Amino acid sequence: MTEDKPMDNSENPFIPERVQQMLSIVSKIMNSNKDVAIDIDSVIKIAKSVVQNSNSVVTPLIDTDKNKYLNYFLAASLWIDSISDITPKDSLESNIYSRIQFINLMAPTIISLVYPIANKFSDELTRITKDKFSENGMPNFGIMSGNFSSIISGNNSDPAKIVRSIGIVAFTMQIGQVVGNLALNANTSTDLGICLLDNNKLGLLPNNIKNYARTIDIPEENVAQYFVLKESARVRLFNSSKWLKTYLQSIIENYARSITINTDLLEEQMDKMQQQNISPFMNNGAIHSVFDLTKNNKQDIELQKIELVLALIEAWVNIVCEQAGIAHIDNIMKLLEMSKREFTEGKTLQPLTSTIGIKVSPGIYNKAHKLIALILSQKGSLGRDAIWSHPDMLPTIEALDNPLDYINGKLNIANKPGSPDWDNEFSDLLK
Repeated sequence: MTEDKPMDNSENPFIPERVQQMLSIVSKIMNSNKDVAIDIDSVIKIAKSVVQNSNSVVTPLIDTDKNKYLNYFLAASLWIDSISDITPKDSLESNIYSRIQFINLMAPTIISLVYPIANKFSDELTRITKDKFSENGMPNFGIMSGNFSSIISGNNSDPAKIVRSIGIVAFTMQIGQVVGNLALNANTSTDLGICLLDNNKLGLLPNNIKNYARTIDIPEENVAQYFVLKESARVRLFNSSKWLKTYLQSIIENYARSITINTDLLEEQMDKMQQQNISPFMNNGAIHSVFDLTKNNKQDIELQKIELVLALIEAWVNIVCEQAGIAHIDNIMKLLEMSKREFTEGKTLQPLTSTIGIKVSPGIYNKAHKLIALILSQKGSLGRDAIWSHPDMLPTIEALDNPLDYINGKLNIANKPGSPDWDNEFSDLLK
């Protein structure tokens, strides 16, 4: 017989602080005349509490750190210039942040990525709950608090708004945890493969880089140079391909629209939770499990598009970093291999997996890497970078399986003289 382990507070939805946080956010939503939405102030507050309650080592940032990272950035810029014609913005600078600063800067982007999923999830939850409980009254959400009863009583007792509010609050709390953990563990602002800062700025977290260097037993200087190089490459890509960030957000929104929750499975889950007096809205695993309840062909197609773009970004960046840094950064091959493993095993994208169900399989990443490496060997750096000239130029899943057809077909046309100025055409389309 095994001994029961005490529940970790980070996983316990009923610790007083967690319950109080939820009640506070629900109260704010229910007493507002605005549409139910993720509250950014609450996300930031929860995220900061995650950082402040951690035992992670923090060293105050000083001017020496800023000068050191600025020198790393200037060197990385020269290295990338030598192997790519993708140029940085004139105003690009090396920005280093504390964890709290990073939370304030990245939270809006994380929320914008997650909100379409949270909104659709809450809509589906409202519909299902209204259908299921229309005759027997609203379910017991597992919150045995008089304060909660007072919040939803009187003029604010619209069942649809109650359920929708609690669904959004569940995401708000989950996102707050995710943003806090990201601030504790991210080394750069683009660790998720997406620029999280406004105007695609560079963002580096020296404290996290120091901690990471200690855990892998590689000199801090090598690790810092590597992450500055990788951040510089990603940010160049997003600044050069102005459509890329918008494109990613649009396919995530399409993915959100494709979500339809399996009613039978969700009702079964809710019944079990009610019998155990557990709230499906306060359980950290409930949001992640919703993606196991929503499988359909359209959703799988949209999810595959997101997976493909993230794999292509990561593969392109890793190849550029190897080319640019191999002669300058000791241990770079070891660092690249570790990054690849963390990416394909799900550690890097865990925040996206836990909040919106997005992940990248090792198979897709490996095929993307092989394709870009083949393009580089046959078409050089111009061909390698041409895949980002327009969304229509992106390799498809079929291109990963038939790389020569893509290289000799679509990519070959893009490299011919007189080919369209895709950036201008895409800008005109957005206007």
